[in-house]
Order: sequence, then C-alpha cells, then structure tokens
Amino acid sequence: MRLQNNPKIFEAVLRTQKKLVETEDDIFVFLGNRESTIQITIFTNLYCNPCSKLHQKIEKLLLEKDICLRLSFLSFEGKENATLYFLRLYQQYKQEDFEKILSEWYVDKEKNIKKWESAYPVLVKEDIALSKVESLAQLNQINQTPTIFVQGFLLPEMYSLENLKINFDYLIK
Repeated sequence: MRLQNNPKIFEAVLRTQKKLVETEDDIFVFLGNRESTIQITIFTNLYCNPCSKLHQKIEKLLLEKDICLRLSFLSFEGKENATLYFLRLYQQYKQEDFEKILSEWYVDKEKNIKKWESAYPVLVKEDIALSKVESLAQLNQINQTPTIFVQGFLLPEMYSLENLKINFDYLIK
C-alpha cells in the first residue's frame, strides 16, 4: 500500500503501461474541466455493474479534484440504442445537466431505456457513428469495462481511484 501512494513510483509504473492510441475521429463525453492538466479516459458501458460503481466514485473525484474526464461508451450487442441515446443527450444538454442525468442512470437498478427516453426526450437525433467508438476500443484492444487511462496510459492493476487522488498533485507537475 505504501508503494502505491508514492508519486514517483506511481509515475514510473504508469509510464510503463500501454499508451492510449487516439484518432481525430474519437467520440468522447467530457466531464469536469476540459482544460485540466489531469486527464482520465474511461471506456465504460451503460449496463456494466462495475462501471456503475466506478461512476459513483468518479462523481466524488470530480468534486474534489480539477480533472478532465473523458468517457467512451461501449455497447453490448443489442444495447446500442442506449449508447446512441446518451451520446445525443450529451449533445443536447449543458454539461452539469448531463452529469446529473448520467449519475441518475448509473444508480438506477432497472436501466429501462424506454423509461429514460420518456423522461429525457432527445430533441435532435443527430447522426452519430457508433462505429467510431467501437473502432477506438478495437484500436486500443479494450476487451472489458471499465478500462481506465490516466494521462494517456493504462492505469496499472495495482492502483485504484483512491491511489490516484493521492498522486494527482504529482501528475500536475
């Protein structure tokens, strides 16, 4: 545990991890401060229980630290409608309103997309190419959610969000 809280060791281990490969066509949902020097990218799924638990921790982190959080929503077979729906909501709502809606989704046990579409209708059904989201995941060999990248590097398995909070100040330098 002590080694995990050492910022120099954290950075050294982080820099040995797989680097996130990005393209100009990537589709992300941004939460927090887009201008922050600390960038966390999470490949997540709207129906994934570990993703729901992680999102609740991320909410607290966004309140405590100045970070840029980028979410990439991956879909399970047959669940693409929910991904499209939330990407469209992101385009339609102000960031703080979208964050509230997304938080409500992640604590909802039922996750009935029809119910959500009634509560928060999408006014503009802009075309969004989900294939770009899937291509980014394939390019980076993402095969499970959630998958977290910090400063463009895969978060090592030995670290958690709690460790990140301790090491954030060092990441700013």
